Amino acid sequence: MICYVDLEHPTLGPSLLSEGPEAGPRKAELATWAMRFEQLSGVPCLLQHFTRVSRRRLAGVGTRAVIVSGHRTLIDDYDPASLAPLLEVIREAELPLLGLCGGHQLMGLAFGVRPEPMGLLARGEADPHPELAPGMRKEWGPYPIRILGDDPLFAGLGDSAVVEQRHFWELKTLPEGFVRLAASEACAIQAMRHSARPLYGVQFHPERYSAAHPDGRTIVANFLRLAGLARPPATVLAHVSE
Repeated sequence: MICYVDLEHPTLGPSLLSEGPEAGPRKAELATWAMRFEQLSGVPCLLQHFTRVSRRRLAGVGTRAVIVSGHRTLIDDYDPASLAPLLEVIREAELPLLGLCGGHQLMGLAFGVRPEPMGLLARGEADPHPELAPGMRKEWGPYPIRILGDDPLFAGLGDSAVVEQRHFWELKTLPEGFVRLAASEACAIQAMRHSARPLYGVQFHPERYSAAHPDGRTIVANFLRLAGLARPPATVLAHVSE
């Protein structure tokens, strides 16, 4: 079983716990990515809100890998006590765990590095998504990243990949015990791995792969393979949407 954790704030943004029509798009997205994880692994994917995740509960349902989603709200607005059980899961790292965007930033927080805004746009610099945090530097949409050496997470991709980005915060320094795996022009820590535990964080959204930009699918499949879950390539059903 894979546990896919919704990291969205339970009251500040639509989340897995929200009711009403405004929560529909968030729940539909989460279900889409969970279905992709199932198809790439061949095992069920359990969707859980972060407030319902703990080491004991993960063990109780036979979890073999954890994937932590991104979020739309700022991590500074979260109640630290509500994050404590998930932070413990990350720090103890008994299971292969992949943090996506906000999940990557939370991994940094678990090991002592607070995420920060990328900074203000320079004069004349275009804003790729002015509806969110206008005037702030951000990466939004498909962007290239540089892969900084061999790692199984990026097997088959060479020295670069194009992945979906949706962020204006980042980790500016590498947490102790981690190695940097990828970078982009605007963000120095696009991917990282713990040197001794099965922990990976990526600042981008590999789950949002498409026919035009399929590299994220390779990255997700590689993580699942590292967790001992990925199906052989010939048995994986295609599930790519534009």
